[in-house]
Amino acid sequence: MAKINKNCKYCGAVYLCRADRVERSSYCSKECQYKNMVGHKLSEKTKRKISEKLKGRPLSKKTRQKMSLTRKGKSQPWNKGKKRSLETRRLMSKQRQGENHWNWQGGKEPVNRRIRKSIKYKLWREVIFRRDKWTCVLCGLNGGWNKQQKRHIDIHADHIKSFAKYPKLRFSIDNGRTLCADCHYKTETWGNNQYQLK
Repeated sequence: MAKINKNCKYCGAVYLCRADRVERSSYCSKECQYKNMVGHKLSEKTKRKISEKLKGRPLSKKTRQKMSLTRKGKSQPWNKGKKRSLETRRLMSKQRQGENHWNWQGGKEPVNRRIRKSIKYKLWREVIFRRDKWTCVLCGLNGGWNKQQKRHIDIHADHIKSFAKYPKLRFSIDNGRTLCADCHYKTETWGNNQYQLK
C-alpha cells in the first residue's frame, strides 16, 4: 500500500500515512491524539476506548496504593496528617462562627459553652497539657493508653479557681493544671461539687 507524508495536527511533525487513511488520520501517534483531547469533553465511548488502550501501563507505587485504598473503600482524606499553623486555625474558627456556621440558630447557645468551644480555650488547654507533659499532677498517670491498668486514661485541663466564679482567670496559664478524669471528678471545682454542703 502506498504511503503519503502528512503533518500531525498536534505537534506538526511529518509522518507517513497510508493512502486509504489520509482522510481519517490527523495525528502522528495516539499520544498526540490524547494530548489534543485534554480539555475537551469526551463521550463515554471515547473514554472507554482510551482506558482500554492504557490498560497494562506501569503505575507509580503511590498511585497503586491510592487505587487499592479506593477499591477497599478506605480512601484517605486529602488533609490527613497535615498540621495547621495557629494563624490558620484561628482563621478557620472565625469563618465558622456565628451566622457563618451551617447550624446557626440565632445565638441560642449559652455563653459558657461558646467560650469552651472557642479556639482561645482550645489553645489554653494545649498549653496546659504541654506544660504538664500530659500527666496528671495529682496521681501521676499519663494520658492515653495505660498498659498497667489496661484502659485509656482521659486527661482534663482543670481550672484551679472556678471557671464560673473567676471569669478574669479563665485563660490564665497559672490557673490551670492537668488532671486525669478520676482526680478531676473529686476536686471541689468540678460541676456541682462546689455547691454541695460538706
